[in-house]
Amino acid sequence: MTDKPKVTILSSNSYLRIFPQRRLISRETLQLVKRLRAEGVEVQIEPDNGARIEYVFYKGFPADIVASPMVIAAFGILRDVLIGIVSTWLYTKLPPGKSEGASNPVEVEAAGSNIAIEIIEGDKKVRCNMNGAEIDDARFNRIMEMLQTVAAPPDARTPPIKSPYPEMPVPIFLEHTSRIVGWGKVNANEQGLFVEIAQIVDDETYQRNEAGQLKGFSIGAIAKQSECSICGQDYVDCNHLAGQVYDGLECTNTIKKLDLLEVSIVKDPINPMALIKNSRS
Repeated sequence: MTDKPKVTILSSNSYLRIFPQRRLISRETLQLVKRLRAEGVEVQIEPDNGARIEYVFYKGFPADIVASPMVIAAFGILRDVLIGIVSTWLYTKLPPGKSEGASNPVEVEAAGSNIAIEIIEGDKKVRCNMNGAEIDDARFNRIMEMLQTVAAPPDARTPPIKSPYPEMPVPIFLEHTSRIVGWGKVNANEQGLFVEIAQIVDDETYQRNEAGQLKGFSIGAIAKQSECSICGQDYVDCNHLAGQVYDGLECTNTIKKLDLLEVSIVKDPINPMALIKNSRS
């Protein structure tokens, strides 16, 4: 009996400095992990501090999230097989209009331009990009440096962020970037989270909101507990993917507990009801 092929994913995100004891990956990385596990691959996430894996999600994630740096190290799996799995994952991450019927491998490679694949083939270590072409040490090292940079974000992402408005302590970012454009007060009820009051302090953002270009809110959060509708397990632990159909049933993921990370003002909120209601003093 042969051992399972093994893949180690080196991934990072800009919230590690805020939650140094938490083991966080992005929702997109979790989806790749699930695809690998479904193919019989044993997956390890690094760095590993012994904590349980939790995932960070955005309600309407930015298009450039697929370009986040990642290093995938593999043993016991063919290069073409691994590239095929990762490329399929990247197809699903392309912006709307790109992934529908996409057949151009250039688009996939562009989306994964900051992903390096390192495969141990016998006694040889091969480093390649998304189309299987080998990359040099300089390119590989740049991606490793990018991973370290992501884990050390600008001060706007790290506490304390003191609001000039005591009644509105939560910073509001512009489309999930580090740019603070306002402040608000966030509350929760049985229907979910909502921004009770907010003040836009950035003139350009205010004008874009008035013109209808920025019309809604989006959140970033850590899913502390979530449940798969197919197997009933925590969504992190199973191999089912939300939106996929299994034996005639569509998989859904219900988030039971979360830690709010941020609120952003966005152009097109994924929740069509998360709209801004303007008022003037």
